[in-house]
Amino acid sequence: MATMNISPEIITLIDEIRGDKTHGASELARQAVDVLKIAAERSQAKSVEQFLLELEEVGGRLMLAHPAMAPVFNIISRLLDITIKGAVEMDLDSVRRLTISKAGEVIGSSLQAIARIAEYGAELITDGDIIMTHSYSSTVMAMLKKAFTKHSHIEVITTRSGPGRTGEKIAQELGLTGIPVTFIDDVAMGLYISKVNKVV
Repeated sequence: MATMNISPEIITLIDEIRGDKTHGASELARQAVDVLKIAAERSQAKSVEQFLLELEEVGGRLMLAHPAMAPVFNIISRLLDITIKGAVEMDLDSVRRLTISKAGEVIGSSLQAIARIAEYGAELITDGDIIMTHSYSSTVMAMLKKAFTKHSHIEVITTRSGPGRTGEKIAQELGLTGIPVTFIDDVAMGLYISKVNKVV
């Protein structure tokens, strides 16, 4: 029954997240929260119960869009849990406002966590480090950029990163910041690993 309430627009947004092979898990998790927020804003539910069923259906589909990405599962579960617990003795408009407000908060918390991780991770990198990375991660990118502001003599080796080719995005993004990047095919990792002193 809840599936009948999901608009084609929301289904399209979920499909876009499912098909996204270039963004990292944290970024996709925040996009998933945005979709849940849009679903809350545009829901045609007539009762709190219908609204919650619709959000659970959308949330479930978002989690299944990238089932191997823990951040997507965790952030959607967190927002649904907050909404369901907060919905007790609330009217529909209040639950909708709560969902929209808390969506912004969990996105903000995610961004703050990335900033803290980047700061901590940057402290582990020293001048002269050669760092290997595989597969795009906005958290890893933030850490490498932060490290480069403190240590200008670092180098990154990135792999192509499979069929999604997210390594190209890594190389371009880090190259624009001035970090020297070596771009290699995945199968060449063994040839370069002896030059590396950190892997992120």
